[in-house]
Amino acid sequence: MKKYISAIVFVSLFAVGCSEQTSVNSPVNKNTSEPNWVSLPNINAKSGMSVMSMPIFQASALIDGEKGGKIKIDEKYDGPNGEVKVKAELEFPKDAFVGSKYITMILDTQFGLATFSPHAYFDKDAIYNVEFVGLDLTGVNPKNVGFVYQAEDGSYEYIDYSKIEVDIKNGKLKVRDARLPHFSRYGFIRKTTTQSSKGSVE
Repeated sequence: MKKYISAIVFVSLFAVGCSEQTSVNSPVNKNTSEPNWVSLPNINAKSGMSVMSMPIFQASALIDGEKGGKIKIDEKYDGPNGEVKVKAELEFPKDAFVGSKYITMILDTQFGLATFSPHAYFDKDAIYNVEFVGLDLTGVNPKNVGFVYQAEDGSYEYIDYSKIEVDIKNGKLKVRDARLPHFSRYGFIRKTTTQSSKGSVE
């Protein structure tokens, strides 16, 4: 099931959902400053829509933890340089958790942040892939892009992934095989010179 929801609803869902298990899901090795999120382009000015009304996409599915399963988002929206394509996939391996859960994935297009619910730890990491194509990545240094988990208190930590792709010419921003041991909010950030990621960057 896919829905188009407002940014206000997205913020509310994150604030309420994360507050339930902040002490459980907060990073052990915290970066306490606010992440410098990689901002995506504002939507086409001709549409007359503000940043707060930029598209947010949602997909949900009932997943049997013993069998595994996938949730996908495949959407597009009108960016300042034309069409922006958005593809996201969350995959649970077999025996990821006990029983069945109704899983929801919400993806915003202001910063490319993904929020997942309900909050839980898994016996096997969920694998997350997301790709944006058609962005204006002017000013983004491909070598300084990382992918992190952020706790409700604002602290964050880098998570394991196989590769980040930043293609300035084609406006592509992508993370491959990000490993999610639990649910909360995940996204791309601009790293400082003292920070290091847990995967490679192209």
